[in-house]
Amino acid sequence: MKREIESELAVLVGEAFWSPRRAGNLLLLEFGPQKRFKNHRGEWVTGGRFALHVSCPWRISNRRGMLVGAEDVYLPPSDMRKTPRGWQWGAGPTRFTEQVLRWLPARSEPIAVVQSIRADRFGGFHLSMSGSVGLDVFPCCTADYDLLSEEWRFFAARSRERHFVVSFRTAGRV
Repeated sequence: MKREIESELAVLVGEAFWSPRRAGNLLLLEFGPQKRFKNHRGEWVTGGRFALHVSCPWRISNRRGMLVGAEDVYLPPSDMRKTPRGWQWGAGPTRFTEQVLRWLPARSEPIAVVQSIRADRFGGFHLSMSGSVGLDVFPCCTADYDLLSEEWRFFAARSRERHFVVSFRTAGRV
């Protein structure tokens, strides 16, 4: 699995890394040159050439420490002294949003450029990027309750090419 992951993600070396987003607890990352396109609603948006969707634990860091991590999605922003009654991570502002705006804001220039990829035998990997930025993705569940449960997927955005998907004990194009 380690070699398959490194081979698939090798196309990212030299590509730009853009500000992360989320959909629920799914991390959405884009790499490569930005292009304008129409989304599924017919709206004009901008996005990168490659997409990485991560549903397992992850973190983005630099030499000073962790900038944002998977669990930040479930926490209220730090300026909320007390979690308000009825606050829900899926509907309200979260620590993820706060951290991304503070450390990795959307901008016309990329955050970093991918320099290298190192995978492990468990389906995880580390992307080293310029500016000492790093992305760690680390599947961490041992249950095989669902062999089809997805840890992460990588694909050429807006393409009909098959996606590279890592799930429990397997990796491959689907």
